[in-house]
Amino acid sequence: MLKNKNGVKNKQIFICLFFLLFSNLHIFADEQNSSDYDLFFNNYLFLPDLSFHNSEVSEENVNFLLEKIENLKLYNHNYWHILLHYKKKGNGYKSIFHGDDFFLAEDGATNPKAELEADLKDFLKGKNIDKFPARYKWLKSQLETENEKYFDFRNEIYSDTFRPEEAYLLFPAGYLRNPASIYGHTLILFSKKNNSAADNKVFAFIAEDTKDSNIKKVFKGLFGAYDGLFKFSTYASQIGKYNEKESRDIWEYKLKLTPEQLDFLYSHAIELTNAHIKYLYTNQNCTAELMEALRAAYPEENFLGMMGGICEPVEAVKLLYKKGFTEEPDYRPSIASRLDYEESFLTNKQKKAAADYNFGRISLEEFDQYFSNDFEKLVGYNLAVNAMKIRVYNQDLEREKYVQRAMPIAIASESLNADFKDDIVNKDFPHLGHDLCRLTVSAGYDNGDLFTQYYFRLASQNFMDIDKGMLKNTQLSFFSGSCSYYPLLNNFQLDTLDIVSIKSISPTNRYFLGNAFEVIVGLERNLTETGDDLAFRTTNNVGLSYMLGKYNQFYSLVGYDIFINFDYRYWIDFLPGISVGFVTSAGPWKQHILAEYKLGLISGVHSRINLSLEESIGLFRNFYISAGTYFTRDYKRNILKGTIGFNFSF
Repeated sequence: MLKNKNGVKNKQIFICLFFLLFSNLHIFADEQNSSDYDLFFNNYLFLPDLSFHNSEVSEENVNFLLEKIENLKLYNHNYWHILLHYKKKGNGYKSIFHGDDFFLAEDGATNPKAELEADLKDFLKGKNIDKFPARYKWLKSQLETENEKYFDFRNEIYSDTFRPEEAYLLFPAGYLRNPASIYGHTLILFSKKNNSAADNKVFAFIAEDTKDSNIKKVFKGLFGAYDGLFKFSTYASQIGKYNEKESRDIWEYKLKLTPEQLDFLYSHAIELTNAHIKYLYTNQNCTAELMEALRAAYPEENFLGMMGGICEPVEAVKLLYKKGFTEEPDYRPSIASRLDYEESFLTNKQKKAAADYNFGRISLEEFDQYFSNDFEKLVGYNLAVNAMKIRVYNQDLEREKYVQRAMPIAIASESLNADFKDDIVNKDFPHLGHDLCRLTVSAGYDNGDLFTQYYFRLASQNFMDIDKGMLKNTQLSFFSGSCSYYPLLNNFQLDTLDIVSIKSISPTNRYFLGNAFEVIVGLERNLTETGDDLAFRTTNNVGLSYMLGKYNQFYSLVGYDIFINFDYRYWIDFLPGISVGFVTSAGPWKQHILAEYKLGLISGVHSRINLSLEESIGLFRNFYISAGTYFTRDYKRNILKGTIGFNFSF
């Protein structure tokens, strides 16, 4: 944001700040690639164990405490199982984590008693207190009384001197450019009230760093092909990644915690940086592991049990808010949201001038001619700089050219007698969105034959769902399917059974290109010369999208469908093609018009045309009515369907 203060001194300060901010554009790196600050944080803030070694602990005291543990059966205590993440398995227990770093006993992953005894012996010697501070504090609270002190206070010398005063559940909204990030992310922010973002810490569970494509990440993540890790980073680096580079809004939900709860939560987060576990996209992901970590603060709650089989970030947000564990969120707008806000103050000619300056088509002097006062000029300056930043993040603009165009604006803004802040109000809170499982009951006609259809989605969102609190015009559904019954023909059939279905239309505007894509994997009925057969389907389409006004969005995709069925001539029906869509959204009403042309090339040459018109209107948060008309022509046959459906989310 550009500030406007007259005077040479303030001008010098501003220019210095500009260079300082530009020099730190590198913090907008991928989450899995640590910034220079994060390297400093990990290497120097978390120092090696500095605990005082108490060699005076007698064997008699050790044996006494071991006997006390046995009498109290502390190894069976629920909180001990929470800290070690033990789960019941057969007649015993097993931690969800593996590896030697998280356990001090050789069989600690499956033996709660052996692990507790090993931890006790190390803590009495002043060892591993920094590594496992929550275990140490809890064990001390269970064994010591006011008159019985067994742990030397000199042992409590922690190398990590950060003491958070607050904690927040962070929800960065979904990232439309990456199918692995469409349904958002969750992190925990530990902060001190007077700290800057660079001094506050964010704790997260992420998949290992890979060079795989975005599509490949989705499918490998679905089947647990990645190792997961817990890590701390600075909030500044996460703002850079989500708010700036990926243009994702961040919602900050303050957790309601007592000082003791906060202390145990932060201490347990430190412990988890030693844990190892596979990353699963649906139920062992960023949200699932953080919800388990939160039990260090809320031991009586079984958050995962409340969420069901698939752990989606927005569902965690809703659950914690509904249960009263979080306050109403603060909103941190993305650079794209700030761009839209700035455009709202300007005319079309002024916005076009900002784009022209962004692409180097006009000079600053020519740019200035479009504004009648200092306020308009300042907003235009902000708009041009933010648009250029996005192009830098998208690798569409070189840094050198960014400096050449942004520096004159930084200097010119100092002479303006105006001030502008991106005070954006957004009450479209994520916790107000619809629930993610869905059941649809429809009735309709198929070339004159009446039928009923039943659709079920295990998780996430469909293209025609209510947008409030969710990503607009996106589809991310897991394990969904539909079946139909034709009463006059007494025929019941499976229509679709998708593992995953993703559709995202990130809009292009006058400043930069967006990207649209569609991915489907599952079973679906495919039209043939003699009827329709159930076949394995995979779809991969890419393209572009444009906003046409505030409510209308156009998109076009090119790609292919592949249907595999061993009854086909060559087992494969390969259909490359193009699709064009138009979406209109206004409040609770949505309309989607789609036209597709496909050309079958392998199991017989044939042309397929699909036309559809869909409408939906939301009546309540978890209920909307939909209607659709669908036309298909292939193999010289015309098929016309119409449906009306009642959609329930739960």
